[in-house]
Amino acid sequence: MIGGMQYIDRQLSELFIQYVVVFTQVLRQHFQAWIVLAQMVYPLGKHNRSSPADFIVGC
Repeated sequence: MIGGMQYIDRQLSELFIQYVVVFTQVLRQHFQAWIVLAQMVYPLGKHNRSSPADFIVGC
């Protein structure tokens, strides 16, 4: 197990880099989606006397 740790570390670091790249792309798409969602939810929040942040945290 300990002998293979360096190999595992290298695999993990490559995997981590790929994950970060994908994560940033997904995050950018989701950020746009969250903005659209917030714009949709905000008018509802005014009627319910709750902020969009409360709604998002509630989800």
